[in-house]
Amino acid sequence: MRTDHLLALTEAGYSAGQAHFAELGRSLLGHAPPDLAATFGAARPSLYLEPLLFAHFKVRGSAEDLLQIGFGYLPDHHRPKRVSVQTNQAGVVCLPNLGYVVTDAPDSRITIVCEAGAPPYRAEMGSTAAGCSLLASARSVCAGIEIDLHHHPLFGYLSAGESDDGADLARTHLGHLQRAVDLIRGAYPIYSDMMSAVTKRIILFRNEDLNSFVSLASFGAVCLNVLDPEADEVFFIEDLVHQCGHVIFSALTHEVESVLAVPTNMPLESPFAGACETRTVYTALHGIYTEAVMNRCFDLCLGNDSFSGRQQHELIGRFALIFRRFHYDLTALGNRALYTERGAEIYEGCRQIFEDIYDRRRHLLTDHDFTDQPYSFSYGAYRRRNPQ
Repeated sequence: MRTDHLLALTEAGYSAGQAHFAELGRSLLGHAPPDLAATFGAARPSLYLEPLLFAHFKVRGSAEDLLQIGFGYLPDHHRPKRVSVQTNQAGVVCLPNLGYVVTDAPDSRITIVCEAGAPPYRAEMGSTAAGCSLLASARSVCAGIEIDLHHHPLFGYLSAGESDDGADLARTHLGHLQRAVDLIRGAYPIYSDMMSAVTKRIILFRNEDLNSFVSLASFGAVCLNVLDPEADEVFFIEDLVHQCGHVIFSALTHEVESVLAVPTNMPLESPFAGACETRTVYTALHGIYTEAVMNRCFDLCLGNDSFSGRQQHELIGRFALIFRRFHYDLTALGNRALYTERGAEIYEGCRQIFEDIYDRRRHLLTDHDFTDQPYSFSYGAYRRRNPQ
C-alpha cells in the first residue's frame, strides 16, 4: 500500500481544522436566544459540525428553524414536547441526525408534537391535525456520513434556488454511493478515514446550470450534481473524492496564511490561460490538492482491478482528463514565492503524486481525444471520441 507524503501531511494537520470549525459551530450556538442556547447545552457535540447549522447562521434564520436543525441532536428526555418546523416543497420535515417526518402539508410551517420526546409523533397545522409519519428508520448513514434522502429547505439557499426534494435521486443512486464509498475505503483507506471524519452530509441534486460543489457556508456537506441518469459508482468515486477533498483541504488550510506567502485573494496569473483564468492562487491550490487525491484514487482502483469493461473504460477516461488538468495546474502554480514552507510542502506532495503516476502510467493517460468534453466529464462524449 503506497503512502504518499501528501497524505501524511494531511493526516497530521486536518484535525486541527476540524477542531476550529467545531469551535466555530459552538460559538455560533452561543448567539442563539438564551432559552434555546440553554436547551442546546444538552446536545451531542456533533451538532457543532452539522452543515445546516453553519448555513442557518449564514442566512440568519429564525429560532424555530435553529431548533429544527438541532432537535435530532438532543437526547430524548431533553427534546421539547412541541416544536415548530418547516416542511419542504414535498411536505417532508427534515430533522438532521434523526430522520424525516412525512406530512401532507408541503412548504408549510407546522407543529410536531412529541410528548415522549421520541416516536410516535403527530403533526398539527394550526388547530388541525395533519397527516404524519416518522421515517427515522429510513435515515441512511454510510461510513459515518449521512446521505440526504430529502432536501432540507436550506438547500435552496445553498444551490441558488434548487427546490427539488431529492428523493428520486437518493432512491436511484443510494446503492451506487454505498459501493463507491466501499471501493474508496478498499483502495485508499487512510483517505477514506479522513473523508468520513470531515464529511457529515451528502446531498444529491440535478441542475444543468451548476457543478457539484462544497461551501464554507455549509462546511461538512458535499453537494453532488448527478446530471447523467446512468451515473454509477465510477462517477461517485470521482465526485466524492473530489468534493470531500475540498472539505479536507479547507480543514487542513483553515489558517490560509500558514500556506500562502501572498494575499488569499491574489489572482492566479498563468501564461497558459490568459483572460479565461479567473481563479485565485488559493482556489487553484485547492484544485491541485483535489486533483492529486483523485488521480491517486483512480491509480489505486486500477491497480486493484476494481472495474472491468465499460466501467474501466470510463474510469480511464476520467483519469486521463483529470491528469491533464493536474499537469496544467501544477505548472501554473510552480512559483515557489507563492508559498510558505508549509504551502511549498503541500505543493511538493502533489507534484510527487503526479511524477509517480506519470512514470508508471503515461502510456495509458496520453493520446486521449477530449474534443467536445464539458467541464464535468461526460462518458457519452468521451466514448464517441475514444471507442472502447
